[in-house]
Amino acid sequence: MDISIVGLGPTGCFLALALARRGHRITVVERDRGPVAGRWTRRGVVQFHQPHGIRTQVVDALRAELPDMLEVVRSAGGQVLPAPGSEDVRLGIRRSVYESVFWDAVRADARIEVLPTTARDASYAADGRVTLVTDHGVVTSDLVLNATGRARFLDDRRAPGLDADPGIAYASRQYQVAERGLAAFADGQAVSGTLPGYSVMLFRQDSDVVSTLFVHESADDEFAVIRLPSAYDAVTAAVPALASLMRPESVRPISPVHVGRRMRNVYRGRLTEADEDVTPGVVHVGDAQFSPSPMNGRGMATSLLQARHLIDLVEAGHDVLTMARMFDEWCRAEMLPWFHVQVADDVSLVRQWHGLDLEVDGRLPPSVIAKAHADDEHYRETINHYLDMRLPPSVLIPMEPATRAKLASGWRPPFADGPSRAELLRTARAALT
Repeated sequence: MDISIVGLGPTGCFLALALARRGHRITVVERDRGPVAGRWTRRGVVQFHQPHGIRTQVVDALRAELPDMLEVVRSAGGQVLPAPGSEDVRLGIRRSVYESVFWDAVRADARIEVLPTTARDASYAADGRVTLVTDHGVVTSDLVLNATGRARFLDDRRAPGLDADPGIAYASRQYQVAERGLAAFADGQAVSGTLPGYSVMLFRQDSDVVSTLFVHESADDEFAVIRLPSAYDAVTAAVPALASLMRPESVRPISPVHVGRRMRNVYRGRLTEADEDVTPGVVHVGDAQFSPSPMNGRGMATSLLQARHLIDLVEAGHDVLTMARMFDEWCRAEMLPWFHVQVADDVSLVRQWHGLDLEVDGRLPPSVIAKAHADDEHYRETINHYLDMRLPPSVLIPMEPATRAKLASGWRPPFADGPSRAELLRTARAALT
């Protein structure tokens, strides 16, 4: 099968390599020219330099389709780490390192042609072929896969989707850990905590690199102060969960403070309300189909779950139009529930920062239910499988009455130890004087 892939992010790279190895002829269209002199800005990819919680579904996908690439990732410093409270694993690696490894593999594969240009349009002909229009000419294939992520390829022709602003923004920084400090990070566990007005996280990345992250309300302009390196280092030292690990004698910053804004929850089905397929011959996959906010690290997991299912449909030999509808039906069943979960969890997090009611549209968000019963032996296994995305969000519904009763008794998700928002910002401003 002749397959054109638009976009060479994590989803496009995975599909290009996996489908080429299955004997398909692959053409990739990607406007980004890749790393230059060891530096890569990845224009338009706001989350590129932010830390990623790469879930077990990504490791599963690599083991199933590209096991040698998992070893290449490891040789580049990537670490398969235990997931907290679970038998599953996660992948510790900076996204820039992960993507560089896959770009090199795609460009080295003689079965894949990479065209450094921009895709503009696609049209489906009566003979079943798809013409992809680029800035440097046209490409004709049996199928086009839109893996452009949050970019707007064919956006004006696609059916309206669901779009929700999570109301959150990020600031993060990368650090190199000195050899004498590595023992503190040996278990590979991520650190996370919610405090009054903000949240913090720490990620073990590749080799001797860790990243810290502050999450706050996007409308809170006063948090802009922590974008300044001295202020960022001061607030890191003020939060006990971070300060105990991020000692100046053990770590040194190796990046500026990276800011993440304009992150949204987006789901785009392919059919209009009249059941019309307005982009025949093109299958939208990965973030182009469902793009969750980064708060729970579900983005790469849901993208590669989609990619694996799409590969199965291609291999089953369905015609392109039938395949596209089958994929859309699967996404509605398997991906759309995670969109609604992410929206509810994001809204609830902001409400928790402010001490407000945690309900969203009359329902309790899954994050609240999971926290309420995290120590309950009866529910623990189910909750852990849900948190690992091994079970769907619906498994938490039976726990909602018990969670409501717990909330009625006065329970609330506990805050981590550390300064409030106001205290943190005072620390940040003091570091500038």
